[in-house]
Amino acid sequence: MSTSISNDFSIAIVIHAFYIEQFVTIVEMVKKIYDDNRLNINIDIHITLSEASDPRIKNYIDSDRYLNKAIIHSFPNYGMDLLPFFQIMPSLQKYDWVLKLHTKNCHDSFSRVWFESLCNGLIATPEIFFETLNYIRSNHKWNMAGLMPFFVSSKHLMFNNELDVEKLAKLWDVSIEDDWGFFAGSFFWLRPRCYLEASEKLLDNKTWFTNAFAKDGQMAHAVERVLTRVAQKSGEVGLILPSFNKEGLCDAPLFYSDKHPMAINRVFTKQLIGGYKTLSNDIHVLNTVPLLDVKAYSKDTNINFIENMQAYEHFLLIGQFNGFSKSVKPIDLRVSESKILNWQIQSQKYRKETLVSIIIPVVNNFKLTIACLESIKRHSHDINYEVIVVDNGSDKIKSIGMDIYSKLNSHVRVFHLPNNLNFSIACNYGFSKSDGQTVVFLNNDTKVTKGWLPPIQKAVSQPKIIAVQPKLLYLDDTIQCAGVDFGDDGFGICRYEGYDKDNNEANISQSCPALTAACLAMKAKDFVALKGFDTWYINGQEDMDLCIRMRQAFPSHILWYEAKSSVYHYTSKTTGRKLHIDQNRAIFKAKWHHQSSLNLFKIKKAK
Repeated sequence: MSTSISNDFSIAIVIHAFYIEQFVTIVEMVKKIYDDNRLNINIDIHITLSEASDPRIKNYIDSDRYLNKAIIHSFPNYGMDLLPFFQIMPSLQKYDWVLKLHTKNCHDSFSRVWFESLCNGLIATPEIFFETLNYIRSNHKWNMAGLMPFFVSSKHLMFNNELDVEKLAKLWDVSIEDDWGFFAGSFFWLRPRCYLEASEKLLDNKTWFTNAFAKDGQMAHAVERVLTRVAQKSGEVGLILPSFNKEGLCDAPLFYSDKHPMAINRVFTKQLIGGYKTLSNDIHVLNTVPLLDVKAYSKDTNINFIENMQAYEHFLLIGQFNGFSKSVKPIDLRVSESKILNWQIQSQKYRKETLVSIIIPVVNNFKLTIACLESIKRHSHDINYEVIVVDNGSDKIKSIGMDIYSKLNSHVRVFHLPNNLNFSIACNYGFSKSDGQTVVFLNNDTKVTKGWLPPIQKAVSQPKIIAVQPKLLYLDDTIQCAGVDFGDDGFGICRYEGYDKDNNEANISQSCPALTAACLAMKAKDFVALKGFDTWYINGQEDMDLCIRMRQAFPSHILWYEAKSSVYHYTSKTTGRKLHIDQNRAIFKAKWHHQSSLNLFKIKKAK
């Protein structure tokens, strides 16, 4: 299909169509661009197919009035989406620019976010498409352009393609000595006249692609990496970061070229997609809580951000992976966690069915910790359990003391973190070292009582119960917390605080909107699914956040207060524990209070 030609500038959108669902998604976006065409330029659509493409694609093309003038190309199923693209390169020479898209397989949530992020950044709205095209037209040095976050390090993400990359670099006479960026996912704009010679040379060596993708996709991956080097021989590669306003439209995109010091995003693909998964929420937090100094970040990165939203998006998708994570401490903690903990590995870990893992984060307070451990030993002898102590940057003498204690008590294992990474990471890291199917997170300023563990273990084993807390007591035998409600301000309030421990209502086990992590039991598989405590918080609100995420992810499950179990809690004995209360509350409010319509803050008490 094409629009009427009103000037001598023309473009082509090339879609490699293999999967029907993704093809329909792309076409629906392209239709809106075609109808808008605010620049009144010629837009042609080329579709490449193979015999292995979903047969419904052909039917869809035949039945859709927008596609009746699309130019269809059919090829054998070799070379993924890239060889077909080079095979039509001669016919693309009449266009000033070409946008290459393809129907990436969305067999899991990771791949789906990848596909959606690429589409959203390039063609989600006519505003995005034409803003980008306007900028491309005005930058005559650019021979190629694509999304800034996906311009990643070739050396960093070579994935055993070295030999094919070397062969291709020699064919195209490009240098690969130093690192360079490529567009992971192979969605990009390019100036086709720069690629005619490269395409002719590649097609003279089509035998490199004679194996179907199911058997070998390595050469296509090499092409993906070396493409940008061809563009750089005679010009630059443009990088685009679209921003979105509240209506989801493009609002002041950010542009720079591969010459910029921040050009190459040295990020692993899973990290990048993780960034996209949480992007909307993270931007909302940064836009609400002043955690990122935009002026300082702008100076450090040498980028003139037009508005704060640009800086937030750049930091979350690029900056945090390229040496600037310390600009926002919670994000820096998240980066630190990624270096010591792999949630995918944890999801596949074998765990012992009858074992209960008790995880205790510790920062100094040696005497309190030993008293806690001794109470566990005294009152848990009839349970198959282990204790994982996470030394979260304690003084050297206290760390040695913990090691000595563990050598004298075989059920205790101690793991050391080099510095204080706060409650969330300490708990998450301790979990990664545990082996039980049931986990109990326990503060070190607690003392458990006789028979404390069996009621918790029994309750959390119930299919519909996702988490359990015991009755927490002050030392004067009044109640500190018997489950948590949310007040009118949206923050947690301990049930029955100050009541006598034998209060009749407090002795009824029941469901709650939230629980405290001073003592919190969960099934290991559920903790993995939620990826543990969130590093946004610095020793506060982590447990409330986790409870909200539990109820959001498992709406048919309940959080349970178990009245038959009691634990004494000294409360907040860690030095500096209360320094970040205001910040933590502000982050929690930013993350969740605008979602109150989800009814995650209320629950009827059981009678």
